This record gives sequence, structure tokens and C-alpha cells, in this order.
Amino acid sequence: MCGIRACAPVACLCLLLCELMQETAAFSLRMAAASPKFSSSQIVEMTKRYTDLQLSGDPAQKAKAEEMIADDYVFRGPIIGPFTRKDLQAQQGKFNLQDAFPDYKVSVWGFTTDPENPQRCYYFMRYCATHTSK
Repeated sequence: MCGIRACAPVACLCLLLCELMQETAAFSLRMAAASPKFSSSQIVEMTKRYTDLQLSGDPAQKAKAEEMIADDYVFRGPIIGPFTRKDLQAQQGKFNLQDAFPDYKVSVWGFTTDPENPQRCYYFMRYCATHTSK
């Protein structure tokens, strides 16, 4: 598959898992840990901020994103998990997409709150990269 260009969900499972973990982390912001009620626009803005920080590529910005994750956060996926905040940070530290896919680009769009749980934000995230078999 040398030189083949693909976009998620075709690219690779590691991209999808990373994407899922990033999406889910955004839903449990530190500010939501004590169950305060935020407006839909505030929830969307906090999620956008988390995503921007996480995708910045700057370690200092990523650290700010990690600070937004609640101390009692637990990721429970259909196949993997449960991951605590500490587990999540350890796993995300192992992913280095820039080294694996130097030309990767991320598109993020469609931020919306869940009508049944307005304290949760959903959005789309697509990774595009070239697999060079290195």
C-alpha cells in the first residue's frame, strides 16, 4: 500500500481509536464534572477549544487540553476500556501521528449538542494522510 492516500475510516484503526478517544475526552470537560448546567453554545465552544488545543501539535497546548478532562473521567468504549483520565493520557502519549503520517491533515466540523443530553457535544473529525510504508 505504499503511497496510497486514504481518509478515515479507511486509513487505519489506530487513527480511528485516537479519534474516538479525543472525541470522548471532549465530552467530559473538567467544568462539567460537578454537573453544572452550561448553555448549548458554551458546551460547543468548550469542545471546540479542547479540540483546537489537542490538535495544535504544540505540547504546551496539548497539556492545556488534558487539564480540561475531569479527574473522575472514565472512557467506556464498545470494545476497549474502561480508561481513567490517567490511562487515557498514557495511551494518547503513545500516539504520534506526525511521525507516522507527516502529511496528515485533520478536518473538524459539525459541532452540535445532543438533544437528549445537552451537556454532551458531538462532532465529526476526519484524518487524511498518505501511507508511505516507512
